[in-house]
Amino acid sequence: MLKKQLADKREQIFFAKITIAYKEARETQYWVKLLREVNLIDDAMFKSINDDCSEICNILAKIQKTVKSNP
Repeated sequence: MLKKQLADKREQIFFAKITIAYKEARETQYWVKLLREVNLIDDAMFKSINDDCSEICNILAKIQKTVKSNP
C-alpha cells in the first residue's frame, strides 16, 4: 500500500514538473515572438527558435497525455 502511494505521489510530482516545463516553453515562444516583432532577432533565428519551442511543446504535451491516460 505504501509503495502504491509513493508511486502515485511521484507521478503527480512528475506531471506537475512536465506541466511547468510546457508552460515555460510556451512562454519562451511568446518572448521570442516579441523579440522578432521589435527586430531584435532576424527571421531565420526566429524560425529556428520557434520551431524548437514548438517541438518541445509537442513532446511535453504528449508526455502529459501519456501520464494522464496511465492510471
